Formats: sequence, C-alpha cells, structure tokens
Amino acid sequence: MPDFLLRKRRPDLVEIMDRVDCHPDRLNRTFAAFRHVNRMLSGWGRLYRTCIRPALEQGRTNTLLDVGCGGGDILVQLVRAARRDGYHVTGVGVDPDPRAIAWAQSAWRTEPDVQFRESGLEGMKESFDVVVSNHVLHHLSDAEAEQFLAQSMVCASGVVVHNDISRNVLGLVLFQAVRVFFPRTFIGADGTISIRRSFRMNELVSLAGAGWRPIKAAPFRVGLVAHVP
Repeated sequence: MPDFLLRKRRPDLVEIMDRVDCHPDRLNRTFAAFRHVNRMLSGWGRLYRTCIRPALEQGRTNTLLDVGCGGGDILVQLVRAARRDGYHVTGVGVDPDPRAIAWAQSAWRTEPDVQFRESGLEGMKESFDVVVSNHVLHHLSDAEAEQFLAQSMVCASGVVVHNDISRNVLGLVLFQAVRVFFPRTFIGADGTISIRRSFRMNELVSLAGAGWRPIKAAPFRVGLVAHVP
C-alpha cells in the first residue's frame, strides 16, 4: 500500500541522475539548475551567516570542504560570500561521480579559490576549517549516514554543517509547483524521490548522537551542525 503520509523513508529508491545510463544532456541541465533550486530552497545564506562565518578568521587562509558537491554551486556561493565579508577562503569540492566533477570544473573554471576532485569523503586526508554537505544524507542508508557523519568530523578542525531535505507531505505537494520551472531536467522526478528518501528531524537527531545539534535553514529542511575543537 502506498505510504501517502511518508511515515517511512525509502532509501531503496534510486534517483534518475544517479543511474550511469541517464540522459547526459538532461543531467547537465540538472547540474546547471541546481544553483537556482538551491538559492530558492536550501537556505545556505542563513547557514553561512549563523554557522560558517563565525568559524572563519581574517588575516589567514581558511579552508572549506564541500562533500558530495554535485555541480559545485554551494561551494562557490560560500567562498564568494566569505570573500565579500573580507575573509580568504579556499574551497575544495569532492564528489564520487565523475560526471558531476567534469561539469563543475567546466562551469566554474574561472572562479578563483575553488577546485573540484573526484573523491568521496573517505578519500580525504586533509583537515578543513569548515566541512559542509548539501543533499547528501538522504542518499545514504541509516548506517552509511552514521558513518558519514563520523567521518566528516574527523576531516574538520572547526565546524561541520550538513543540510538536507525534510520528508514532509506538504513539502512534497508544494514541490510540484517548483518543478515546472525546470523542464528537460531531472529536478522534478528526482526531487520527488529525494523527499521520499529523506529523514525527518527526529530521525536525524537520533541517528547523529552526541556532538551534533539540529539546524533548520529553511522550510522543509533538516540539518545538523557540530563544532570540532
């Protein structure tokens, strides 16, 4: 029976863009659309002001890691915001999908202070002042998410911020009005799947354990922040 109330998350569902045989032109259009979707819905401006900027220091180079960076727009947004505020931040975006990295490297090739690497979090050996992720947690099983959170703290020397979608019936309904603005992309179909895969805040808090506190950057969002001494 369909779960119209979204009482259980569905990590078994697969988003179209995660398939190796998905249409390449639609995939690239989806990467390009992310910057607009995230600006509208993700709340990273607020997260920068409340969580990230307080962890930055002037007079030195701060480092930022975006895990599962996709098209790279969040990383660029945060580095630009810090620059406007007088901070020097160098950013690294990592993603295990070579298609995402190729797109990001091309799209942001003239952007200073950012680089993109084909890698997962487990492949990172460096420490970063700030570690962030956007829309990564819902791609993981509960066990994988727990491991991912622990690994992200190991890579950080300042603050870790994970931001994701909330599994919410009203959010799912309202999202149908957003999807019409992004034809010939996977935004509509994959966004619906993402919501069904996502955590609710109480589930995420229970999974995260000690050291993490919940954050909500925007409506229909869930997130976690941790400060690493």
